[in-house]
Amino acid sequence: MIVLVSYDLRGQRDYASFYATLGQQGNWWHYLTSTWLLSTDKSPAEIAQALQPHLDPSDSVACD
Repeated sequence: MIVLVSYDLRGQRDYASFYATLGQQGNWWHYLTSTWLLSTDKSPAEIAQALQPHLDPSDSVACD
């Protein structure tokens, strides 16, 4: 399955763990700012759940 991940990071934190976790979700292609394509067996909900602990309350992520 190909999953589109789009995010808006508004916090003032180090997002290294967010990017590392995102990259671990499957084979990826980061083709636009704040947008990744993932080739994965994981569902969009599973990916969003994995990323959530690495976000500030003002951040947003969408996985479709």
